[in-house]
Amino acid sequence: MKMTKSRLLVAAVGSALLSSAWLSALPANAAEPTTITGAGSTFAKPLYDNWAKSFFQKNPGNLTFDGIGSGAGIGRFQNRVVDLAGSDVPMNDDQLSDTKGGSKDVLHIPTAYGGIVITYNLPGFKGTLNLTGEQIALIYLGKIRNWNDSRLVAVNPSLANINFPIIAFHRGDGSGTTFGFTSYLNVASQDWHATNGAAFATIWPVGDGRGGNGPVVDAVNGNPYSIGYADYNFAVAKKLPMASLKNASGNFVQPTLENIRQAVASVAFKAQGSDDLRLNLIDAGGDSSYPLVTATYIIVHQHQHDTSTASSLAKFLLWGLHDGQSVEASLNYVPLPDNVVSQATKLIQSIDVNGKSALAP
Repeated sequence: MKMTKSRLLVAAVGSALLSSAWLSALPANAAEPTTITGAGSTFAKPLYDNWAKSFFQKNPGNLTFDGIGSGAGIGRFQNRVVDLAGSDVPMNDDQLSDTKGGSKDVLHIPTAYGGIVITYNLPGFKGTLNLTGEQIALIYLGKIRNWNDSRLVAVNPSLANINFPIIAFHRGDGSGTTFGFTSYLNVASQDWHATNGAAFATIWPVGDGRGGNGPVVDAVNGNPYSIGYADYNFAVAKKLPMASLKNASGNFVQPTLENIRQAVASVAFKAQGSDDLRLNLIDAGGDSSYPLVTATYIIVHQHQHDTSTASSLAKFLLWGLHDGQSVEASLNYVPLPDNVVSQATKLIQSIDVNGKSALAP
């Protein structure tokens, strides 16, 4: 679907448009400029750094976002060490109940969508590597160990002459990328489902761990006959090949922004009219849908205690949902569909400070 700039209204400013002009029309904070603190997703960090640079050039304050992985970011958020968490996985019920302020105080604001890719370094291999979820699971379970294994050759005939062991890399930290990856394996492979399941971190029977998307991509790039998983934008930045994955329709699909968008479009309508925007995009339907897609979220407290922080945070989030969407494709993310923008805007409008809207004059 074609992305169009949303023209949504905010009660606090009447009929003013949600745009840079609208934001500049809001009263400035009386207090000193506020630094918003955040931590979490390495996948989303390039996007949030870009947003912060653009937004805070024209607005007072700053954002410092520590890319330490989704799991660690959620931990800091639960203890109110940071103002926001960036996570590629929604918080589950146990995490919500363990959060200071309670589960009803937590808002999940989707900011972008992206694909998780299987990248590889295969000297002598021609064409594009085709893989099924079951085959990937067997590689990471240590049951497929060589590139010329007959199960891989069945869908990649040119692997027959590549008689080298597979060197597998994975994330070694608590990672939303790992959660998305293992969620896909959990759906695609009974072997994986029976032994590992979906998790931020797991016990890997084989492979070598790295802390972050960048280090995983670097490890694959530097080691012939290796394989790894990472977020799409990191593999694109290194110009590494990416495998085509078999989707729910039985087609081998390349990770491209359009094929990722197709997966988003197939399920985004489910968000219509809902306050819960935690959508499951794993193995979404559609002939050309890429099967390994996740959303990334900014997670915030609805009920804030500091007026300056709350106002700056709410303005920044609104800018990101509207003006900030225009940069996503250039950074290899898929922007939010309009209906998701509309619903997420309502969540941001609900942020308050001691019962008063964070966006109120």
